[in-house]
Amino acid sequence: MSSGGNEHADHRPGFCGDDEPLLLDGFETALTGLTQAGPWPTIRTVGVYDLGQCFEILLAHGMSDDEAADCLLRSFVGWSNVRTEGKG
Repeated sequence: MSSGGNEHADHRPGFCGDDEPLLLDGFETALTGLTQAGPWPTIRTVGVYDLGQCFEILLAHGMSDDEAADCLLRSFVGWSNVRTEGKG
């Protein structure tokens, strides 16, 4: 079957092309696995992180409890809510 010029014709569940997973620098010890996220055809492999360990990492780098919680809520939880609203 011809792709008809569709550059995303090979994207399907379980396949993310040759792209490297999106991972967070400095949070390697909090990485618990990988998953796929994003709308088709731009699905990407991304890291899954233990938020408690991420919190501890931020504290170890000098953030206060409030700063670390705010950072996690804006950066992780806010983004994950977008991709888990049950669409699709």
